Amino acid sequence: QRRMPLILQEILAYDADIVCLQEVDRSVYHGLFEPTMRHLGYDGYFSGKNSEGNQEGCCMFWLSQRFESVSENQRETHSLNELMPSPEKCSTENGGNEGWQSARTIANLLRDRPDLDSVLRQTLG
Repeated sequence: QRRMPLILQEILAYDADIVCLQEVDRSVYHGLFEPTMRHLGYDGYFSGKNSEGNQEGCCMFWLSQRFESVSENQRETHSLNELMPSPEKCSTENGGNEGWQSARTIANLLRDRPDLDSVLRQTLG
């Protein structure tokens, strides 16, 4: 309980136009960060992880005087699975782009190491 106001004080000391935070508990966002930042002229957005039972996520605040907010349905977050092409799409044999070699290497590593794949999916949602 003592730590959250200190973290908020540290964030505000930077006097930033944009603030991005990760691993924020949903209740801390709604109960402390969002009301305080809104009072100080910031708009904000919270994106929770998609894993079951997890109540944390990332949030972003921006000064409403400097930036225009987009509508809720235009705010999108993506999991790593959505952003990373499958090995089939990376394969030059199937007409893929050679520039995706690193993505193919990562995809192959995750296929060969289910333990890493599991940790990555749990961490990134």
